[in-house]
Amino acid sequence: MSAPGMLTMRRARQLEAVHRAISMGLHAAADQLSFFVGQRITIEAPRLGLCPIEQLVECALGIAFEEVPTRMPDAMMTGLYLGMDGDVTGHFLLLLAPSDAQALVAPLIEEVQPPPEQREAMIQSALGEVGNITASGLLNALADATKLRIFPSCPAVVTDMAGAILEMPLLDIAQVAEEALYIETSIMMAGFSATGSVALIPHPSGLEMLVQALAPPKPGRRKR
Repeated sequence: MSAPGMLTMRRARQLEAVHRAISMGLHAAADQLSFFVGQRITIEAPRLGLCPIEQLVECALGIAFEEVPTRMPDAMMTGLYLGMDGDVTGHFLLLLAPSDAQALVAPLIEEVQPPPEQREAMIQSALGEVGNITASGLLNALADATKLRIFPSCPAVVTDMAGAILEMPLLDIAQVAEEALYIETSIMMAGFSATGSVALIPHPSGLEMLVQALAPPKPGRRKR
């Protein structure tokens, strides 16, 4: 079997249109997040590729592009999860280190200054909205570019081992899908930067629909 990085980089060249649409969606999400959090946020998607389902945990932890993993599958992570419905069904997951996730919503929490007993609940609620805004921006961009209907579900926030967070979508998809889209993300805010990973795990027919709808037309003879 090919190494994840080799497979991902080779296939990523076939997905440039998908990458462009996702980058546009993340830029739109960053604008909405800036308004929500109260600080200017930028989100870049420097690299995208296809990751074998059986290696998705490893890809999400940093080896999708032939890099040494910065974390192990038992490392604690915060996952912002939403389901996808419509013409394309599946799963969206943004993985961040717990400290990075909390730093992302810290300006909002500091502005609101909730009572100590409500602080944790507000952090979880704010992170859920971060997941909702990010997923909606990305999926709306894909829907606009492909003319497909793609709807996000309500968000869920989970802090657990990376392998455990990915277990639920993998159980749903592993028997029918071979690959998932892996997107490396770079999130920047004043005095803060983080690298996260987005896993977009559509059912196989949905992935094929996205790729086909966004693929550039094949060169052919012009009609006279």
